[in-house]
Amino acid sequence: MNYDRVFEMIEQAYEAPYGPVRTNLFEQAVSEAEQMGDEKLAYDLRIQLIESAFFHGLGDRALVSFVSCLRYADENPEDVSQHELLWRYKWIVGVLPRLPQISRSKILEMVNDLGRRASVQGYSPRPVHYVRWKQLLAMGDLETASTEVELWRKGAKDELQDCPACEADSEVEYLAACHRDQQALAVAKPILSGKVTCAEVPHLTLGILVRPLIRLGRMDDCQKISNKGYKLTYDNNEFISAVSEHLLFATRTNQIVKALRMFTRHAAWAVDTGLPLRRFQFDSIASAFLEKLARKGVPKKSETDESRETRKRMAPAKLVLPSNHPCYRDDDQYDPRELAKWYRNEAESLADQFNKRNGNDYFTRWLEETHDLADIESRE
Repeated sequence: MNYDRVFEMIEQAYEAPYGPVRTNLFEQAVSEAEQMGDEKLAYDLRIQLIESAFFHGLGDRALVSFVSCLRYADENPEDVSQHELLWRYKWIVGVLPRLPQISRSKILEMVNDLGRRASVQGYSPRPVHYVRWKQLLAMGDLETASTEVELWRKGAKDELQDCPACEADSEVEYLAACHRDQQALAVAKPILSGKVTCAEVPHLTLGILVRPLIRLGRMDDCQKISNKGYKLTYDNNEFISAVSEHLLFATRTNQIVKALRMFTRHAAWAVDTGLPLRRFQFDSIASAFLEKLARKGVPKKSETDESRETRKRMAPAKLVLPSNHPCYRDDDQYDPRELAKWYRNEAESLADQFNKRNGNDYFTRWLEETHDLADIESRE
């Protein structure tokens, strides 16, 4: 164990893209630094580890490192950038509602602690109101969130706020969750026109707008938005929630072949994610897709309606699931009805966990709306 080895791992980490490899290298480097007794280096590496994990769907691993960062910063306040620490704190608080084992009281306690630390550093309460309403939204408490939204809108802007694109995207998400669909689209206009963008916007926004557009019956507009959104998100599992919404639209519009490709391509993301909220979103929509697949079958060229109906009744569907999937089969032959039932059960179990934590039935209602929007009973 020596510094040369640590710096070699750091160099390899920076050369790797965001994801498990980069995160693993930083974790190894942290371990080496700790064994050498260099706590400051370990802190700096954890700060980089958190960023690497957070921006590739590994937020649960970022959480573990942040606890150590916070402890070191409290003991050595002059050794750290408080602004950098507060930014990481915002990210971490954003992860918490996605883990049903973290209590509502603990989540809000950490938001309050973030607010206290931000105030000590001279920041406006506006960014903390923003963080608080986003966490309340994630827990389905739309009524309490609305109060924080108003305080956020009236607050003074400063350097701790999110970029304009992220803030607009979050407001679109809030309005869509409240079924204020026309308002959501109005707020999204600068995003859709390209006036405000960032690394994650419009990627996330295009997925958020799927439900409002379906509810408004604007299917042609939704098709355009979904096509564009999927192209931006299909290769990064950080965007699994957006990809799930595009799967919902393909299901709703009976684009069975396209939906099948999307499902098989991204099923591994849901299995691998460390954030149960993202798995719930995918599982809910996957269950709707698979139920429709069981009803309609996969269309084939030159197939009569009669032969298609016979095939649907008699043949399993050829799907591709990751080898670590609980339902994996070597022959890739699955009964869509059974698979749909498995996904529905998983989604209901997660919904129950989140509902109990949140003290409401928001996730059950979200699951039911998902199946309504998928229009399972539709016929071509």
